[in-house]
Amino acid sequence: MRQSLRSYLLVGALLASIPFLLFVDECVFAQESPTPTQPTPGRDRLEVIEGVLGKIVQELQSIKQMKPAEGKPAEPTSKPAEKAPSKPLVFPPAMKIDSELLKSVKWRSIGPANMAGRITDIAVHDKDPSLWFVATASGGILKTVNRGTTVTHQFDKQETVSIGAIAVDPNDTNVLWAGTGEANPRNSVSFGDGIYKSTDSGSTWKNMGLKKTYQISRVLVSPKDSNTVYVGAAGRLYGPNEDRGVFKTTNGGETWEKVLFVDNKTGVIDMTMDPTDPDTIIAAFWDRHRNGSHVRSPRWCN
Repeated sequence: MRQSLRSYLLVGALLASIPFLLFVDECVFAQESPTPTQPTPGRDRLEVIEGVLGKIVQELQSIKQMKPAEGKPAEPTSKPAEKAPSKPLVFPPAMKIDSELLKSVKWRSIGPANMAGRITDIAVHDKDPSLWFVATASGGILKTVNRGTTVTHQFDKQETVSIGAIAVDPNDTNVLWAGTGEANPRNSVSFGDGIYKSTDSGSTWKNMGLKKTYQISRVLVSPKDSNTVYVGAAGRLYGPNEDRGVFKTTNGGETWEKVLFVDNKTGVIDMTMDPTDPDTIIAAFWDRHRNGSHVRSPRWCN
């Protein structure tokens, strides 16, 4: 295509030069007077024109003899640079941190604030008002020996950290009972795995049974006998179960007896002991089943 265009341009240039040659030739012969020995001006101009036309004819013949260019893609003038193979990522060696540096790092709560932060129960010993045990819905137990000025975390190594109720033995400040499973019928409620006992003021805990009660609402310890304990169980929130109602032990939690039961959908939501007669227990039962916003009226038993 380029060669054909070049030929046409050359022919055009030659054709355009003919008037110029005629003009020059005419001017030259006009200035010189003809002599018998010189050729006539008309013949000279004719020779010039024939020479120009001859070149044009030769160029046209060469164009006709050219073969049409085949439709091949133009080869790139330069090859693209080959992509270098990717090198494997090299990570720096792990930095070793001295454990002493981590002692100054303190944990802090970052939420979620709308699901946590609920206090379910508080136990204060009558003989030592500065000793408190605070039960949380999703954070274990907090202990303070100075009326809340400072607190220490307890019950954070067990299978559950949801506490529904806590009680301190009125006869021994070192003996604690913790009923697991928050009894509030929230959509974010956590279930527990029974009743726990501590004999060293909360440092260590032992599961004492009632693992299928799911949610425990109240724990009462008899001031007459530390081995007599009552547990009020609300039971499973999202369905029926038999392990709900009032349970009693007379041997410090080794065995339990279900002393009050309504049905497999109704459990204890609160319970208290008569301060003048430890053998009299008042329990509030609630027939409740978590199903959206479904709530039923409570039943009272004595």
